[in-house]
Amino acid sequence: CTEREVTVEVLKPNKAQRLVYVPIADLAPLSGGMRATAAIALFCTLARIRAGNLGSNIGVGTLILDNPIGDASATFLVALQRLMAETSQIQLLYTTAVNDYDAIRLFPVVNRLTNESGKRSHLSYVVADPTFLKQLASGDAESALVTGTRLVRRRPVPLTFDVLAATAAALSDEDL
Repeated sequence: CTEREVTVEVLKPNKAQRLVYVPIADLAPLSGGMRATAAIALFCTLARIRAGNLGSNIGVGTLILDNPIGDASATFLVALQRLMAETSQIQLLYTTAVNDYDAIRLFPVVNRLTNESGKRSHLSYVVADPTFLKQLASGDAESALVTGTRLVRRRPVPLTFDVLAATAAALSDEDL
């Protein structure tokens, strides 16, 4: 067995939507949001390739993320994460309490819950947070409908990026 040197480069998330490949070590000085986005994109890519190698023609699965918006609240980063997941047939599930409405508006379904205590029964209940729902839906009054804790959009939020179109082409089923 002979040793070989392997060089790995990843796409660096950037607002200019340029295809910039950098060595993994060059991601260290980037912001937490850019590093989180690069990690999510890398996970989505590897999961899709693995599913393709296993002969799976269905979605790859679900990735539960614990507060990625805390680091990656820039809308271009959230959109990049969602488009990479959509391209890779992965459902992202974000858990966050962040009130960054610009970032949260990019999601087709939002459930904001809060703990409430019954004063007489001394029981705790999980209920929809009505203040948050009103604030989130206010800008979408004509294209959104709030039912319970679910925000349903009649028009999907566009998630197009030039970087992602190139990445999507690289991940096409013909290449897997």
